[in-house]
Amino acid sequence: MSEKMDDQSHSLGRSLNSVTYSPLSFSQNIHHELSSLVRDALTELGVSDQLLHGFDSHSTIAIDLNEGLSINISLVDDRLFIWSFIPIGEELLIDNARHIMPVLTTVMEYVETGHLTLGKCNDGFELKALINPGALLENKFSEVIYGFYGALKIVSSHR
Repeated sequence: MSEKMDDQSHSLGRSLNSVTYSPLSFSQNIHHELSSLVRDALTELGVSDQLLHGFDSHSTIAIDLNEGLSINISLVDDRLFIWSFIPIGEELLIDNARHIMPVLTTVMEYVETGHLTLGKCNDGFELKALINPGALLENKFSEVIYGFYGALKIVSSHR
């Protein structure tokens, strides 16, 4: 049986051209649990340790805000996203575009493409960003969360 496994292993080895490294992959670049990274970032932002429990690295981490909104942090296809659902109608969004557009057009450091996105979904919109792993490697995740929170406050204040 071990000879058969050895033959299969060698066959698999010959079939693979290469294992591709991606500089944007969370698991290939970050060697910490997502929950500990979120906890550390929130501690840097002055969040009480009493509130920083029960995080699960295997599902979306929700940070519930006093304003009735949540900042969500998720791993999707090995990429790190920060996002929030904003219950706002399209008409109201259009009416307030001159206040909201600067949020979307201002460069945000450590966000892939450099900008936040606002996408329509059921009963509202999602403000979201794809986070560059460099933010985590350079211990800048708290800055990303804080910047996202500021943008979320502006967009959601017009709902």
